[in-house]
Amino acid sequence: PQSHMPNLDPVALDDSRPVRVIDDAFDDAAAAKTRSLTAPVCFMRPDLAPGLATPRIAVVAFGPHSSAYVHARFDLGPCVGCVLAPEVDTRGNRIEPSAHDAACYIFAPRGVEKVLVVACQYDLAPERAYAWCEVLRAHIDPERTIILDAQPTHG
Repeated sequence: PQSHMPNLDPVALDDSRPVRVIDDAFDDAAAAKTRSLTAPVCFMRPDLAPGLATPRIAVVAFGPHSSAYVHARFDLGPCVGCVLAPEVDTRGNRIEPSAHDAACYIFAPRGVEKVLVVACQYDLAPERAYAWCEVLRAHIDPERTIILDAQPTHG
């Protein structure tokens, strides 16, 4: 008997990511400043538990409001890494990770396996977002990513 189902052969997916292009909407001065800045840097603990570099889920919270939400929602557990952006002033940050710091911490929440929470507690300029994400993706490779961000207020 012949099947009436369409051919569902697997399709090879292209995993390459697009190259960053400065959009015309960005101010020329902001683009020039972006080119002159050093790339963000990611540090991960050398004793990271097996499998945490390839978590099942990564929850990435951008900005102080979304970061405050993940601090309240998750039992964050140990800090396993951080992302440093050279344009962010970290003077006044505490020695232990705090929700009040201008920092980006990577946590392994307690009670959940293979999940990382990234709390980027500073505002990230749109023209820096691609470089920031590339640095993070070079260190963690989640199966799925959940992005939390706040809408800017206009008024």
